[in-house]
Order: sequence, then C-alpha cells, then structure tokens
Amino acid sequence: QTFQANEDATEVVLNKIHSPVLTRFVRIRPQTWHNGIALRLELYGCRITDSPCSSLLGMLSGLIPDSQISASSIRGYDWSPSMARLVSSRSGWFPRVPQAQPGEEWLQVDLGVPKNIKGVIIQGARGGDSVTTTESRSFVKKFKVAYSMNGKDWDFIQDPKTMQAKLFEGNIHYDIPEVRRFDPVPAQYIRVHPERWSPAGIGMRLEVLGCDWTDVRATAETLVPTLKSEETTTPYPTDAEATECGDSCGEEEDFQLPANFNCNFDLPEDLCGWSQDLATGYTWSFQPAGTWISNSEPSPDTVPDAKNYLQLQSSRRREGQRARLISPTIYLPQSAVCMVFQYQAWGSNGVMLRIWREASQEHKALWVITEDQGEEWREGRIILPSYDMEYRIVFEGFIRNGHSGVLALDDIRLGTDIPLENCMEPITAFPGATLLPGTKPTVDTVSVQPIPAYWYYVIAAGGAVVVLVSVALALVLHYHRFRYAAKKSDHSITYKTSHYANGAPVAVEPTLTIKLEQDPSLRC
Repeated sequence: QTFQANEDATEVVLNKIHSPVLTRFVRIRPQTWHNGIALRLELYGCRITDSPCSSLLGMLSGLIPDSQISASSIRGYDWSPSMARLVSSRSGWFPRVPQAQPGEEWLQVDLGVPKNIKGVIIQGARGGDSVTTTESRSFVKKFKVAYSMNGKDWDFIQDPKTMQAKLFEGNIHYDIPEVRRFDPVPAQYIRVHPERWSPAGIGMRLEVLGCDWTDVRATAETLVPTLKSEETTTPYPTDAEATECGDSCGEEEDFQLPANFNCNFDLPEDLCGWSQDLATGYTWSFQPAGTWISNSEPSPDTVPDAKNYLQLQSSRRREGQRARLISPTIYLPQSAVCMVFQYQAWGSNGVMLRIWREASQEHKALWVITEDQGEEWREGRIILPSYDMEYRIVFEGFIRNGHSGVLALDDIRLGTDIPLENCMEPITAFPGATLLPGTKPTVDTVSVQPIPAYWYYVIAAGGAVVVLVSVALALVLHYHRFRYAAKKSDHSITYKTSHYANGAPVAVEPTLTIKLEQDPSLRC
C-alpha cells in the first residue's frame, strides 16, 4: 500500500494502518519526493503485554525448555517442536506429512504449572537449504486451540455463538505473526490443531499469552446456580484483572447491561429490544443462514453460524433503499463499553452502512463503511463512550438508486470482556478516529503553527537590501582604490616661483611642470 505523505514542509500527516500489525521493525520506503528525501517520524502502537493477562509465557524468551514442547509428528531434526519458538527460531515446526488430515496434527506446549491462558501468537515456518523455496514457506490458515490441566483430558476453546470448537483465523504470510485472543481459561497444556494450511503444507511457530493462575476452590457459601442468559457473560477471573482496576472497581460493579440489547436474531421476527424505523419506507428483513443470494457457492466463512440474520438487499432495477435499526435506550454515565457486531457489505460502491448515536439534542456519527467489503462476514467494534444522557444506537443501511448490493447484520452485543484498546474494527470506518477515554484527540492531518507569510516578504526584502548595500559599497571602494592607485603611478613635479622682477605679481603666475612618462614601445 502506498500512503499519502506531506505536501509541504510544515504539515504533519497521520497515516493509519487498517488493522494492527505485530512487528519488531518498521521501515519507511519513500516513493516520491520534492527537492530530495527528508522526513521526521513517529510510530503509534502498543505492546502486546499492555492488555490484561497478556504476558508472553516463555516460547520466545526460552523460559519454556525444549523438553516441554512436543508435536504429533516431525519431518526431521531441523524442524522439531523445539524449533517452533515465535520469531527467535530460524525455521519452525513441520509435521512428517505436509498434507495431513484436518485436525490430525498438533503442536503442544507444557507451561510447567497451571496458568490463565488468554491467547496465542501464531507464525508460519521457514525451511532450510534442503527444501525448495515453495516448501520452505508454510503457514496455517485456520486452527483450533485445545487446553488441559493434566495433558490427558482436553477441551477446545468454544465459539460462544455455536458452543462448538472455535475455528480461529491463522496466517496469510509465512513470516507475519498473528495474535488471536479468547476468554481466559485455566490450563497447563496447550495444543494448536491446524485445520487448513498453505499449499506448501503445515508450518508453525508459536507463543502463548496469559498470566499466573491461583486455584481458588469454591465453598458451600459461594456456590450459586448458574442462570442461562444471553445478556450477561462472566469470563474466568484473573489476578491481573482483579487487582488492576483500583478505585474504578465500584464503577464496574455498578455497570448494568441494557435490557434486550444483545441480540443474535436467531428467531424469526424477534428483534429482542431493537426496533425498525418505519419512516424510511424499508426495513431490515430476516434471512435464514442457509439461504444464499450470490451466484457463487458459499464458503464456510461466508455464511454466518446463526440461524437467521438481518439483511437489506437491492438490485439495479430498484430505487434506492434505506433502512434503520434502532437499539434500546442506553445510559452509560461513568464507564465506556465495547459494542461488537457481525456485518456484511458487498456489491457495487453504492452500498453504505452507518452507525450513529442518537440523543435528544445530538446525532453523532460513530462508524461508517462506504465501500465493497467482499462477501465474507466481518466483525465490527465500536467504543460506546460514557455519556451523561440516555441515547440509542442506530444502524442505517443505504443502497443507492441504480446500484445492486447486500447489507447484513448479525450478533449485536456489548462485549464487556473486550479491552477498549482492541475496540476499533475496522480502523477505516471511524470518522476522524474514535478516541479512547483519557486519550488526546488525533486527526488525519495535524497542522503545525506555520511562520506568517508576511515574514517571508520581510526576510526577502531585507536580504535584497543587504545585497544592494554590499554591491554599492564594493563599487565605491573599487572606485576610490582606482583613483588612489592612479595618483600614485602619476610621476610628476610642479615648480612654482614667487620671485618677480618688479616685485608685483603678474596676471598669470608662471608654473613649470615636469612629468615622466614611460614609452611601452622602448625596451632595453
């Protein structure tokens, strides 16, 4: 991607990457420039370990010994499980069979003691000189994560929507790491099961994210029945999360989810607490997940896992369509929260999906998509900041007249388990970038206070005066030096007499002048 840079020497331009990139080094390659290459640079980002319970547990650093890393099979010594350390390894783990059955191969890490596990960092593998270039660039595209306390009884990380083993997105390049997080789980053993991989086969490097775990056993007084509800989620508590809230712990306890806000639209005609805006003339319609409206066959990533979802569809022959979905009333006077939803926006460039906050005296845009996003379902995340008035969230879909396209929504919820620093997806959908609480505003272009334009004229005029004075002074000095030199080279003697024959001066006083001149034609 080519980024837009400066147009003058005083402007500061902020370029945002569409999605966070995990990296150690950043290199800027100038493509075009004016009067040579010159720049000043700052990078915006955060450390992986800044998030709660996200410490690197020892694969990269070497705290986990080679004896605690194992695999279902290996291709050779150079690609053994001990080579599966993130970044630091020069190769990686390759199984014995490059094209195995999905889920058959696995890479396992023994953490030594129980930990709270909250995520993994996965990276592709690089082969040595004994393999071809194609074979040396292997990576896993999709994978599942299993965990265990004893290394015998295993459970998979589950998708909260389907309550089945979650299929995580993997790598798209053999050397670019990807971070995948999930709700904390207590475990000592972690297994990664590749499900889909690159044409070159399976290749992997790995790091595990988490924190220390204290085994707290429930007593009879603390045992309470678990209520099945879609409105509340209780992640496994961690030491870091329990101690880092400080004085704000009371505020978190007072936070209440709006009634009937979270909705997956599984049941036909059931909008939970949401409502349609009938004034637009069009409404979001329920679409079964098994029904497909594209000419191509759907892939597993294209159709959502839920039973139904909301859709707004239009063809070129129909007039423009606009539909709005309005949330229940929200009141967040003290704390911000992350809203998560699944969306689809594809077709021509005439589709738009917009979200705004609607209060009694304010309509503020929070998120907007105006381009074709492809037929895959994507996850959107928006920070709902604290606000001292009640408000509602409005999803508006719009397909322009003469354009065809599809807009779809599903699984809208408030993600109380998602850190706010991870709640901006995609970054291009935010007008001017939504701000995290406590951060300073940033915009795409920040103007530095320039020098007033009239100063350039003053400086130029002063410079011209200095040049003219210098030239005039040089001419005067040269003229006087020439006259002085001419007088010194003029050898002459003037003789006057004041003696008169009759004692009185005559009308013209006689003068005798003797002047010596050199004839250049005469040479000795």
